[in-house]
Amino acid sequence: MLNQVGKDIGLSEIVIFNGRKGKQGHKSLYGDVLEALVGAVYLDNGFAEAKRFILKRIVTSQIDIDTIIQNNKNFKSILLEWCQRENKKLEFVIIEESGHRHQKVFTAEVRIAEEGKGQGIGFSKKKAEQAAAEKTCIELGLK
Repeated sequence: MLNQVGKDIGLSEIVIFNGRKGKQGHKSLYGDVLEALVGAVYLDNGFAEAKRFILKRIVTSQIDIDTIIQNNKNFKSILLEWCQRENKKLEFVIIEESGHRHQKVFTAEVRIAEEGKGQGIGFSKKKAEQAAAEKTCIELGLK
């Protein structure tokens, strides 16, 4: 989401990556630049100004909160609620970790009642768990 907001406010037109403007870097480049910009506003002008900047320039002009809430399913929560209703033990286990220090890739597995279910891959443990939960929800017909 931050990456898209960064592009929408024009960061792709001013960020130079590998010597070229508009060239795509890693997939979250513009989100990272947006975070750095907000951090710079905070460091230069304090919390109140950073809050005003975020609300005025980002939240109210770029983000439709209702759409985000409606479209952003938390599959881990859906799965947790289902397991609680069915009285089944739910676990998320990181079964593999690969890559370099700053570019790690995680593989997570959902286990319900100690039985392996869906697996998911992500650049953070949380994203891998969410992907595994989504696959499990689809498998169980919960989506």
